[in-house]
Amino acid sequence: MNYHSTQSGYSLVEVLIAITILLLAIAGPLTIASKGLQAAYFAREQLTAFMLAQEGVEIITAIRNEHAIEEFAAGPPFGNMWDWVSDTDISDCFDPEGCNIVLDNSNLTSNIIECDPAEDCRLYYSEAGGNRSWYRDSGGGADPTPFVRVIRLNETVPDQEVEVEVTVTWQPAVFGGGTPKVITLTTSLFNEYEI
Repeated sequence: MNYHSTQSGYSLVEVLIAITILLLAIAGPLTIASKGLQAAYFAREQLTAFMLAQEGVEIITAIRNEHAIEEFAAGPPFGNMWDWVSDTDISDCFDPEGCNIVLDNSNLTSNIIECDPAEDCRLYYSEAGGNRSWYRDSGGGADPTPFVRVIRLNETVPDQEVEVEVTVTWQPAVFGGGTPKVITLTTSLFNEYEI
């Protein structure tokens, strides 16, 4: 009596080919997902840098506006609205190296840091009390960020116009990790309160 087995198996070559096809089918989507995560992380860094630059512009605008409010509160004559430019507290911002201003609950001009070298103007991050706060002082458990903000002021028209340039530089964690990235915002503030 002869028995014929109807069972057949896969050869080792067939198994290796099947595994290779399966790995290729999985590797493609994983690579796409990885690149997507890298792009999202880089976009987050760019957005953060832009918001930090915008914050720098708004801080200088607030200094100008606070000075104007103080002048209006003092009453007439209103001839000193542009004196904020000659304030010695912000003189570092008119230097070529620039300055950085750190926000907290005190007077804006009390937190000006000279950016000489630029590394002095690195921003630190802390989640104090559940609130996000960016500040320069590394004390209080703050962690250094990759972002360096430099604010430069230039009085282009005496007693009438100041150009504000805010540059945020950072070393990206992904995409072009060797090349620092830079975002620069430029605007002008005018002596619109002078009567």
